[in-house]
Amino acid sequence: MKLAVLAEELRKARRKSGLTQKELGEMIGVTRQMITRIESGTQNVTIKTLQKLTGALEYDFTIELKQKKRSKRLA
Repeated sequence: MKLAVLAEELRKARRKSGLTQKELGEMIGVTRQMITRIESGTQNVTIKTLQKLTGALEYDFTIELKQKKRSKRLA
């Protein structure tokens, strides 16, 4: 998942939950500024932080690995 897509989804989830950035940050032990950076797509996020965020927002977090389709090369 691209960082910008993740950022947008997290922002939507926080707003839907009725939480401010400050409230969400306090719930997971980070600053409001870090939440702002996460939601703007400028902050890399660890899996542990994603688990905390999604847990606080009452969302499930899953990782899915998919093999890329290989293009057929002409010989």
